[in-house]
Amino acid sequence: MKRILAAAVIAALLLPWAVRAVAEDEPKDSTLKGELVDLTAYLSKGKRGPENSDAAEAAIRGGAPAAVVGEDGAVTVILIRGNEGREPLKYVGHNVEITGTVWDKGGVRGVFTKSVKDLGAAEAPK
Repeated sequence: MKRILAAAVIAALLLPWAVRAVAEDEPKDSTLKGELVDLTAYLSKGKRGPENSDAAEAAIRGGAPAAVVGEDGAVTVILIRGNEGREPLKYVGHNVEITGTVWDKGGVRGVFTKSVKDLGAAEAPK
């Protein structure tokens, strides 16, 4: 009987955590703002801004991943399926507002774009 009671207490304690963990994996529609960058150059060398936009555009056309770097420094990977989701890629080096479905999983955040708005050329990083 004590084992059953102990198992029930443990299950009750773990249930909220398990529900929250599943909910974090559920995609949600969101709007993100930030600079569109070549993810490889940004992560490896910190490159971003208008002075890097030509190289970033060439790298992304060649298959490098793209991401949005928010004002808070949060990085969100642009997700692409076939030809879908490519619209933001033409705004490399610009600030954009992307509306789409966002996934968070294992510390990685990605967005599948529904719409994108160009907010103008990014300022040089400080």
